[in-house]
Amino acid sequence: MAEGRHTLVMELIALHPREYALVNSRVLALSAVITSALVAHCVTLLNDSSVEPATPATPWLRAACMVRVLAALPRPFAWYRIYVLHAAALKQPEVLRVAHRCLAALEDPFVRLNNRLRTAYVTWLVAMLIWLLYCCMPHGVLPWLASAPERKFSPFEKRLQWHVLCCLAAMLLTNLGSAALMLLLISHGDHERVEASQRLDKAAPAQEVSRGMEARLSEDPCIICFGDLAAGESARVLRCGHAFHAQCIERWCERKRRSPVLACPTCTLEVLEPSDDTEEEHPASAQRIAWVREIRRENPEGLF
Repeated sequence: MAEGRHTLVMELIALHPREYALVNSRVLALSAVITSALVAHCVTLLNDSSVEPATPATPWLRAACMVRVLAALPRPFAWYRIYVLHAAALKQPEVLRVAHRCLAALEDPFVRLNNRLRTAYVTWLVAMLIWLLYCCMPHGVLPWLASAPERKFSPFEKRLQWHVLCCLAAMLLTNLGSAALMLLLISHGDHERVEASQRLDKAAPAQEVSRGMEARLSEDPCIICFGDLAAGESARVLRCGHAFHAQCIERWCERKRRSPVLACPTCTLEVLEPSDDTEEEHPASAQRIAWVREIRRENPEGLF
C-alpha cells in the first residue's frame, strides 16, 4: 500500500473495522431495497409515458430514465458480492484480520464496479436536479426565457419530478443514517472490549492462587498494582510466565484494547501465540496488516 494512496475510508477501516463492516452490510441491504423500489418506479414511468401526450422534452427525459434503469441492472450482483465479503470479514476472530478483509474487499472487481455505477448515478441525479430546478424556477426569472411561452408539464414530467425528489431523499437518508449508525457504534459499541476480553481468556484463564503459587511468586508481585499475589485471590498467568491479579490485567487489557498487539506488561511478549494464518504469507496481505498495525498504533483513540 503505497504512501499517499490512503483514503479516509481506508483509515476508518483500519481503526474501526468491525463497525465499518457491520454498518456497511446493513445499510447496503436497506439501500438495495430502496434503490430497487425506485428503479421499479422509474420503469413504471417509462411504461406510462409511452401512452401519454408528449412534450418536446419527453424524448430526452425518457432517454434519461432508460439510462437510469440500464445502469442499475448490474448493481444487485455487486451488492451481493459486497455483502458476502463483509459478512466473511465479520467472522474473523481478530480485529486485524477483519480490517485486512475489508481493505482487500475495496479492490474486488464487483466493489469497484459498484463504485463506478454509484458515481454514474450521482452524476445522473445532479443532472436531473438541475432540470428540476429549471422546472421550479418562476417564469421570466432568466432574461432569455422572459419572452418564451410559459411551460406546461405533462403528467410524465410531473411524476418524474417527484421521482427525482424521492431519489434525493433516499440518498440523504441512507448516507446520513450510515454516518449516524457508524458514530453510534464507535461511541457506544463494545466490540473491541469484548474481543480483548476473549483474547485474554483464551491466553490466560483466571485461576485461584494456591499456597504453592503464592510462595513461588512471593518475590514477583503483580507489576500493575505492585501488590502481592495472595492465596485465594484470582490471578491470570500469561504464556511468558508472568502472573497478575485478574482484575488488574483485565483493566490493563481494557485500556490497551485498541493496541494492534496485546502484549505482557512486564516483558512485552505477545499474549497470544502468533497466528499461523497463511493469509499473511502473501506480500499484499502482509503489507495491509502491517499498515493496519501502524495506523492503530498511531491512533490509539480511534478516528473520532
